[in-house]
Amino acid sequence: LLVMMASWAEGTRVERGDNIKEEGSASKLSRLYVYPSLFLPAIDRLHSDTSQPYWADNVVYLTSDEKGNRIERGIYDSIFFPPVKHAEAYFIVSVRTTHDPYRQAYRVDSYGTNYFFRVFLELGFKENPDVPRYLDKIRKELIASGELPARYHSWTLGEDSGLGTTRYVLIKKKFSPSSSLPMLSTIALRIKYSLRRVMGDPAYWFGLGSYNPIIEYRTIYKKEENLDGLVRDYSFPKGYKTSTIQKINSERLQPVKPKREVKSKAVGTEEVLKPQEGGKAA
Repeated sequence: LLVMMASWAEGTRVERGDNIKEEGSASKLSRLYVYPSLFLPAIDRLHSDTSQPYWADNVVYLTSDEKGNRIERGIYDSIFFPPVKHAEAYFIVSVRTTHDPYRQAYRVDSYGTNYFFRVFLELGFKENPDVPRYLDKIRKELIASGELPARYHSWTLGEDSGLGTTRYVLIKKKFSPSSSLPMLSTIALRIKYSLRRVMGDPAYWFGLGSYNPIIEYRTIYKKEENLDGLVRDYSFPKGYKTSTIQKINSERLQPVKPKREVKSKAVGTEEVLKPQEGGKAA
């Protein structure tokens, strides 16, 4: 049990990049996180891009990172990689369990926008971490305060609260076998991910089971291979013959030779009966 607890703690530390921060390597840390100077202008351009179809009114990401001055690179990549998550509002939500058994508190950072919100939710260990229920209440308060525009739809059944459509996205991290991490950190991450598979699905922990959340996978600590030795070689595979669209089109446009006609002899069906000598014709 102690080995599992220590492996979980060390795996979490490596997963969040705390070991990289201690080494003072900003370039390595930037592979795990994106900071406001980069993601805010990009989100602003995407939000104002009318050529992109809307994926949903609200896109919600759950993250274990509790720092507000950054977002996980996996979330950043998920927003901009196909399918592009074009939305009216984005919510990056982290849930923290406190020792106060019945605590219910939240904090919202909008970064000066009305479409990008970093939500920090604190719940007591006896509270049910039903994220959609808490987030609906938070959004209603943001709409009432004018921080979030309401989204009404004519096809909504019953009373329209102005929350609009919502899609939840979970980023599951996978460990790259070709990682350059130390051996102990590699073992700790493998043990943590094995335990997480046994413990259950986070979608059901946070009450997302009935909301059909989107599950995406991102590889962390992927080793960057040196590709300077890659060359273009036309000598292999042997016997390979290539075709070009120009050659195919030229063959199709060539005139078709007329087929040679074969004359067939017609066989008559009538017989002419000649009269026999000394008799009459039949």
